[in-house]
Amino acid sequence: MEILQEKARRADLLEEQLKKVNVKLELFQDMKSQSKSLEEQNTKLIQQKVELEENSKRVMTRLETKVENYKKQFLEISEKSSTLELSANEKDLEVNQLKVR
Repeated sequence: MEILQEKARRADLLEEQLKKVNVKLELFQDMKSQSKSLEEQNTKLIQQKVELEENSKRVMTRLETKVENYKKQFLEISEKSSTLELSANEKDLEVNQLKVR
């Protein structure tokens, strides 16, 4: 009788241990699922980062080109302005000289 009681206690203990192992297994499965989900999110974020970096490079290249064009235009306009200013000064000088005569 004592042997049966001991075996029953042992069976109860083993059953409790099995329940704990099953709970831990479920937790492990949940964690594994979360890990996979996080890996997928990470992959998507890395892809987005790469796309944004590529887009940024394209935009920067276009901006640099535009800035260079604006610099050239500014220099051309400045040069024309200086030429026109010199021409206007020469005309004023001619007018003044004609007035003096």
